[in-house]
Parts: sequence; C-alpha cells; structure tokens
Amino acid sequence: MPEEEKFNINIQKKPENWENYNDEIKNILQSWDNIEYGECNHFINKEKGIKFCVNGMYRISGISSKPKYSEGYADCMSIIAKWITNEKKIETFLTHHKPEYCFNKKYQFLQNISDKLVKIWSRSKYTPDVVLAGGRMYPTVFYRHRKSMNSEYLNNLEITSNLVKEIYWYYPRIVQTGALYNNIFLNATDLYIHSSEKTPKEWQKPFTWENIDEVIKTWEVKE
Repeated sequence: MPEEEKFNINIQKKPENWENYNDEIKNILQSWDNIEYGECNHFINKEKGIKFCVNGMYRISGISSKPKYSEGYADCMSIIAKWITNEKKIETFLTHHKPEYCFNKKYQFLQNISDKLVKIWSRSKYTPDVVLAGGRMYPTVFYRHRKSMNSEYLNNLEITSNLVKEIYWYYPRIVQTGALYNNIFLNATDLYIHSSEKTPKEWQKPFTWENIDEVIKTWEVKE
C-alpha cells in the first residue's frame, strides 16, 4: 500500500513535563476523554459512547476527534486507531482490555472491535492506522510462573493482528510497554506511552506479527 494512502500514528514517549501529574497536567486531562478501566459509571460511559464488558474486563472508547487517555495498563493491552475522515477531520479510538478475557465469545470483544474497524473504514479518507500497545513477554528463565500469561499475550497479538489485516490488508505495529504500570495518551498528532519504569530498548521498538519469532529472541534476555 502506498505510504500516502495510510494515515500514520506518531508513537512518542510521554513529554518530560508530564512526568509528574501536577495541577497543570490534571487541568489538561480534564478536557480529554478518560477511558476508565474497572468499575464504571454506566451513564458516563453511555454519554461518551464507550462499550464495556459487565465484568469490567474491557473498555472500547467511542469514535471522536476528542483526545483520549487510559491509565493503569499493567498486563492489559490497547488497540489504538487513528484516521482522517472525508471531511478532513482527525478521529481516534482506543481500548483497555485484559487479553485472557477478551477472546471468549460471550464477552463479544472481537465482534465489537471488528464492527468498529469496519465503521472506521467507511468514514476514512485514507487507510486508518492501527497500533497494538501494552502488555509484555516475561522471559521464562526468570518468570516461569508467568508462562501462561505469555501464551495469552501472544494469542492476543496474533488474533488482533490478523483481524486488522483481514479488514485493512496490513499488520499493525505492536509496541510492548514492558512495565508494571503504564498510561496511554492519544491526541490528534501523537500517541504517548508513559511507563512507570525504564524498559530495555529492545522492548520499545515497534514490530509486527510477521517478525514475531525474531522479536521473541530479544525478549529472552536477562533483566
């Protein structure tokens, strides 16, 4: 696909002045949509167009041009999309979901995401850009008790990557955050991923499902 036909998300670290949540930053975020994870206010979520699972295991934001953020990603993941409409308006959406709960058909997560991606396609002037962020692989030599979590993480990447490819004909970029607590901020120009701890450079490089075998080798390193 020609590059000019794809509207790309610019992946950045969170700006230095956002390192601490001071009053100025809190004031900025008041005008953003908070895609809260966990227990939710049903009325607020309806108003923002957010879809949620009743057991609190995922959130899917509404489609809008409003900046969005979600806090407290640990092993949770996010599907992030950005596009420009035929009216030349930039729109986005993001999710906050737990991999192990989202692929049980009764929770309807995949169907909701598929419907959202198709709807976006009908509104977009260029091919929308999708990024998968959050989660991590645990080197099994140090985290043998996390082996099942690795399997869930990889399963999530494979299923969501193939879903995007089926609809948009390309594999989305994947960014592993690698920390125990992460926040994701998405506005009209950038995707900011803020981690609570420093992560190895190998884990910060975007990759795709096509080269997952090579990437896994870089994760199996000493911490």
